[in-house]
Amino acid sequence: AEHLETPARNRFTYLHQEIRMRICLLHYIPGEKLYVEDLAKEFNVGLSPVRRVLSRLEADGLVEIVHGVGIIVVELDDQQLKDAYDLRVRLLAMFGDMAVLRIPPEIITRMEELEKEIRLRKHEMTAEDFSRLNMIFVDITLDLIQNYAYRKILERLYYQTAAFFMQTIHAVNLREENDIFHREVKDVLSALKVGDLEIL
Repeated sequence: AEHLETPARNRFTYLHQEIRMRICLLHYIPGEKLYVEDLAKEFNVGLSPVRRVLSRLEADGLVEIVHGVGIIVVELDDQQLKDAYDLRVRLLAMFGDMAVLRIPPEIITRMEELEKEIRLRKHEMTAEDFSRLNMIFVDITLDLIQNYAYRKILERLYYQTAAFFMQTIHAVNLREENDIFHREVKDVLSALKVGDLEIL
């Protein structure tokens, strides 16, 4: 049922992705309380859809629903971050075995659009822009996975650690990171065009 395209499913997907992105971009900081009523009013939806999304975000490890306290944005400690990152790196080694057999043309189109945006803006991007485009890149590559369980595990691990970059952005050379990221996207795009998923 989760794969069916319905108005309710599309609304759920939008709310989930939007709130998740806000958490990862530190619009909602670790330890902050989220309020169902406020979110429902902002997005002009009922309370039930918001509660379902927040339950999903709790399963994703991004918020914690504490009885008598409320919904709290989670902060991973150093060991939890390391564990999530290390596991994601190990699982990525299986990507080729789990990927689609044929690359959908829309994936290439989306990657071309991403590459163009990075190319046109890479020397004026903010840390938030950089993080947002990285999320788009990861979402595109996740769509190359045909094994649903594997995809959901990688997705969860990535978004659990995504906010860490925003917390440590002051320690990196953003222009240099943008150049590296642009090269990576170009390499992946070239590989997709010839049907080679080994680069991922």
